[in-house]
Parts: sequence; structure tokens; C-alpha cells
Amino acid sequence: MTSVNDQVIPAGRSVAVEPHGMLEAFSEIQQYYIIERSGTDVPKDFLTVKGTLAFFLVGLKTTAFVGVITSLLSPLAFAVFERLIPVYGNLNPNIFDQAIVFFLPVSFTAVYSFMLASLGNYYIGTLTRAAIRSLFHGIISGAVVKILFIFLFFHYLYIDVFTTDRVWSSINKLTFVTNHSTKEQIYYWIMSLKSTLIPTAWFFIVSTLFYVTIPMLFILFRGRILRKIIEEEKEWGQAEL
Repeated sequence: MTSVNDQVIPAGRSVAVEPHGMLEAFSEIQQYYIIERSGTDVPKDFLTVKGTLAFFLVGLKTTAFVGVITSLLSPLAFAVFERLIPVYGNLNPNIFDQAIVFFLPVSFTAVYSFMLASLGNYYIGTLTRAAIRSLFHGIISGAVVKILFIFLFFHYLYIDVFTTDRVWSSINKLTFVTNHSTKEQIYYWIMSLKSTLIPTAWFFIVSTLFYVTIPMLFILFRGRILRKIIEEEKEWGQAEL
């Protein structure tokens, strides 16, 4: 057992655990919350540099994962919305079908954003706040990198890759397509898909900003309320004495 300011921390918890995934990071933050909510004054050095880096990397990897899924599904959603790709075998889906397909890339962002916002219930003490901040430093860094990469990559595809000459040249190399009319249909279909790249890039930026800013604002707001409640509980406890 380790004593800190007349409070006791279990010996097994004397060194912060280094999480390797989002669930482990959440579990660790919950453990920190339990310790600090009990009134234990945990030193700042409890979360070592290595532990801080571990939370940072978890945030970075999670944001990268969400970015990959969103960047793959978003162009497909815009293509369906523009009626370029059929849904359930129908090239003219109704509004309900379009909404379902469009919700797929948004759902990953929304789920992770909701999970991150729930950390506001633990944003009270020195240790929990340090862990959550380290996690969000990784998330913000990952968000900046993925925004720049996806935005530039999609514009590169639009400007330099999907040009008239390159697309037509690539289609002509398809030996199994001999009919000129079929080649033209493939060409116009690809060029129609090209038109979805720029809207997808901007949609990616907006969804990423929501993914980061909404949980941050909720955590700060919720954490302030919780700390005020805890202070009031302490004052009531002292008044009773």
C-alpha cells in the first residue's frame, strides 16, 4: 500500500497503467476517477511520461482508425446521393435509403464522439484531467494530420489523377472491354465519381471538427459542474463537523 496525504492507494496502482486501446484508456481513467473521487490527493507524477505518451498514442491511433473508415465510406455515400452507385439494386434510391447510406460514415464519428464526451463524467481531479488531456492531445494531433492528408489527397486525385487523358487512357488499356460505347459509359461514370471528391473532402473536415470539438466542450462543461458539486459536498461535510 502507498500512502499519500494520509490517504491510501493500493500498491498495485502506485504506477499508472499504460493503455493500448480506447477501452483500456477509458477503464484506466475510471480507476483514476474512483481514486480521486474518494478524496485521495494523487501526485501529478503518478501519470509518468510513458503513461502520458500511451494515452496520447491511443488518441492518435483511434483518430486514424476513424479517419480511414470515414474516408472510405464518405465517397460511396456521396456517390449514392448523386445516384451514381445503386442501393439495394436501385439506382434511384428514395430519401430514406439515401439517409441510411449517408449515415454510415457519420455513425463511426458519432459513436466515438459520444464515447469521448462521456469522459466529462470523470474530469475532476489532477490525475483524471491529465489523462484525458493526454488522450485529447493525441486525438487533436491525429485530427490535424488526417484533415491535411485527406484534403490534399482528394484534391490531388481530382486535379492530377482523374484527368480526361489519364482516365481515357486507362480505360483503353482494359483488354476485356472492346465496345467503344461501353468505354464511354465507364468514362462518364468515373468522371461523375470524380465530382464527389471535393464535397467529400470538405465533409471530412466538418465531421472531424465535430468529432473533436463537441466532446471537448461537453467534457469542460460537465467537469466544471462536477467539481462544483464536489466542493459543495466538502463544504457540507465540514459544516456538519
